[in-house]
Amino acid sequence: MNTYIAHANNSNLQSGLFYSCSDGFKKDNDFNAVSEFNFLKDKDTLIYLIPSYLVSSYTFENNKKISSQNNVANFISEIDSNLVNDVSDNEFFLFEKNAYVIDKRKYKELNYALNFLKCNIILLPDYFICHQSGKDRITEFNDKFLFSFSNGTGNSIDRENIDTYLSVIQRSNPNFNPSISVKEDESTNTLKNYNARHKADLEHFSKNEIENLPNLFKLDFSFKNFIHRLDIKKFDLYLCSFLIISIFSFPFLVINQNERNAKVYEEETLKIFKQIDKNTMNIVSPKKQIDELVKQIPNSMKTADLNLDKFANLGFLVNIGEKFIENVEIDYRTNTAILIINGMPEMQFSIIKELAESFDVNVVDQDVEIVDKSASGQITISFRNG
Repeated sequence: MNTYIAHANNSNLQSGLFYSCSDGFKKDNDFNAVSEFNFLKDKDTLIYLIPSYLVSSYTFENNKKISSQNNVANFISEIDSNLVNDVSDNEFFLFEKNAYVIDKRKYKELNYALNFLKCNIILLPDYFICHQSGKDRITEFNDKFLFSFSNGTGNSIDRENIDTYLSVIQRSNPNFNPSISVKEDESTNTLKNYNARHKADLEHFSKNEIENLPNLFKLDFSFKNFIHRLDIKKFDLYLCSFLIISIFSFPFLVINQNERNAKVYEEETLKIFKQIDKNTMNIVSPKKQIDELVKQIPNSMKTADLNLDKFANLGFLVNIGEKFIENVEIDYRTNTAILIINGMPEMQFSIIKELAESFDVNVVDQDVEIVDKSASGQITISFRNG
């Protein structure tokens, strides 16, 4: 896992300098767009610092007994007189003891760009690089003076405005005595009155429980960001779409095929019944109807002398299932016939076997396999002489 620290140094918030853990955050590198961090992986972390002068920070006690909407409303009512633009033009963030206000348009543009990165993102005002709870600190960083106050608020000031800003603070807080980390030159004479020193260390900052700091980044759950964050290629997306469509369409295809099979079965069964009884109009209960039709067959037909026309009834049986009978081999010497069937509906196969008994036809042997309610194989039948 690699950690990078980016410091936006202009008002558009999307260009500046960045540092890498690979060299201990020593070397600064330019970046001109957030998209330049697309090389970061999902296990990497990007700490993105924005100028504190663009983020107004306040002390505010978040009331856990009321909703977040009510907390925001209470906070706005406290600071609305400090806002230089309409309330609706700002984005508000409330944490346990502090609250932050930032221009909504600038924030939305930055947050949108950050959402296209695959790495873990922490978005902070830049004064947090020198923040220590309960301490006042001033740190010089990238030509700015970062003020981190003991109450959790902060600001960043240009070099030319440092004296004016310090005088304002000292009037409101005469006991202000911060620890400083600045370059020693004539432009910081005012800061020389403060004796306490601290070392500005980005490496220490990157490891100092940054997860507990007020992260202003918001993850937008959109399909486009989801695809980009998971690094899903077009082929994977097409394949996934095909599989999803297949999963949802397969049951309908099976139902459609079953309905077609049922229709074929009904039509073929009705054809059988019509050959037995032309008055049959529809199929309600095949088993019951075939039993009733068999009872109606005249006894004279059942006991006919097959020596006169041994195979008179074979043609009738073949006609019943002709659509599924591929071949018929007749042996006149043994009064037998071999029927090769393929894909005959199981019910139709059962009906033919029942009718065979009624027409003095014996099923001598059968080598039939039934798969998906369809019978295929070979049947050997013989004819009794009566």
